[in-house]
Amino acid sequence: MCSIMKTSFDLSFFSWRTNFGRFGAGIYASSTSSKSDSYSQNDCTSNWKAMLLNNVVVGEGHETIVDDRSLTEPPAGYDS
Repeated sequence: MCSIMKTSFDLSFFSWRTNFGRFGAGIYASSTSSKSDSYSQNDCTSNWKAMLLNNVVVGEGHETIVDDRSLTEPPAGYDS
C-alpha cells in the first residue's frame, strides 16, 4: 500500500495468480466496495486488508460482456 501511495499504480506487479484479470492485465476499479473486496487477496498472514478510495477517470469506456484475457490496451477509439 505504501508503495502505491508513493509511486502510483505499477502494472509490472500485475499477477495472474488470482485467476481474475478478465480483460487482460490492468488496474480494475468498481463503484461497489463489496465487489472490490471480493477480488482482493491478502498475501501475508494478517487478517487485515486495505482498500483505496479513488476517483477514476474512465474517458471513453469500452463495454463488453465477453472475457478477453489477451487484451493489453483498450480497443482503438477507447480510453479504457
